[in-house]
Amino acid sequence: MKIQLLFALLLIAAALLSCNDSHDHAGPAKVTSITLNETLESLAPEGTFQLSVTEVLPANAADKTVTWSSVPTSVATVDQTGLVTVLPTAPDGETATITATANGGSGVTATCAITVAHVKVTSITLNQTTASLAPGETLQLSTTSVLPNNATNKNVTWSSIPTTVATVDQTGLVTVLPTAPDGEIATITATANDGSGVTATCAITVAYHVTSITLDRTAISLVAGGSRPLTVLTVSPGNAANRNVTWSSSPSSVATVNSSTGVVTSAAGATVGQTATITATAADGGGATASCTVTIAAVPTNGVLINGLVWATCNVDAVGTFAAAPEAMGMFYQWNRNVAWATTGTVTGWNSFEDTGDFWTAANDPCPAGWRVPTHAEQTTLFVSSMVDKVWTSMNSVNGYTFTDITSGISIFFPAVGYRYITDGNLNKAGEYGRYWSSSVNPQNSIVWYLQFTATGAHQLSNTIRSYGFPVRCVRQ
Repeated sequence: MKIQLLFALLLIAAALLSCNDSHDHAGPAKVTSITLNETLESLAPEGTFQLSVTEVLPANAADKTVTWSSVPTSVATVDQTGLVTVLPTAPDGETATITATANGGSGVTATCAITVAHVKVTSITLNQTTASLAPGETLQLSTTSVLPNNATNKNVTWSSIPTTVATVDQTGLVTVLPTAPDGEIATITATANDGSGVTATCAITVAYHVTSITLDRTAISLVAGGSRPLTVLTVSPGNAANRNVTWSSSPSSVATVNSSTGVVTSAAGATVGQTATITATAADGGGATASCTVTIAAVPTNGVLINGLVWATCNVDAVGTFAAAPEAMGMFYQWNRNVAWATTGTVTGWNSFEDTGDFWTAANDPCPAGWRVPTHAEQTTLFVSSMVDKVWTSMNSVNGYTFTDITSGISIFFPAVGYRYITDGNLNKAGEYGRYWSSSVNPQNSIVWYLQFTATGAHQLSNTIRSYGFPVRCVRQ
């Protein structure tokens, strides 16, 4: 009995030793699940995202490390820290699967789907939105802004409609066709290449450039301190889009010119005989110019300076001579003719036909040498109220108008000679009206500008038919 009990105790001890040995030699626990910080993510090309393992089970897993991989690598890559990078060339909407695989041999994985989401263009800005070009001219357009700044694809495609007016290459260089009609418009469009449909446009208008300019004078003389306006007579072609000019002078130490009005003024310190060139340049950039030479002249003894311009003190008498006194009537002349008519009595052989032309020619100018018929712009200088006082008055019992330079106090007297009528040469309004010719034609109606004043004190610059007989008061060349 004792032997049996001892044997039973030995069996129990052996069983206990066997259990302890089995527990001490069991293998390590393997991973059963992996959890990542994200399972879905959208990234733009070249975008990055840090994936990480947030949990590995069981907690007592012997090896909790993972290996990272990406499929396909043409869309995104991942390094062994879990940093995901989308390739610059990854197509919009493509997906890469990033996998974290347990290293303990369990085969357990966790994945994150990375979807490529391109950032679309929302707006495009061009360096110009409108431009005027002549046939054959070019313009370089460019994008100055493509938003948002992180747009995936900022490239654009250039196009033109209609291509019969202008073309554009893929650098944005616009070329107007040589045959493009004046005033036609082509729309140049920059379209975003990312499929967003965003565009920006520039309207190109065909505008013919100025090819030639003519001035009312190609040479003038100014006394020290004198000034006078230059006037553009013609700008060709007539359909040029921009007919404006800018004025410049060289050297400005002799004469200056107002860049917008064309008023020329002799410079302080300029001496007699010095010259300057005044240039009118087409504002359209086509390069057309016209010029006038300014010569500094001595003040003549039979002239006075009124508001920057030297006026003769007397009317023209016979061709090439002045009347004897400021109040002397002188002679009547029809526009652009050098035939003198008496200012008193009746006349015969009156020419009722109008002369043609756009200005009073030098060959028909009745003024003495060194003088000429004033332009409309020059007569206008007598009506600048801030510079010249005007009053109806009389001199030696002869009615007329006195113009006084406010700065200097110097005056000139224009007698109220009246005028001879267009059809028969009859004398009218002597002692009541003064009408004095200019050399200029009103381009709106082709009739001629003149200066007028009356006994009532009215004074104006008007225009009329060319076969009237008016006196002439000259200005210095």
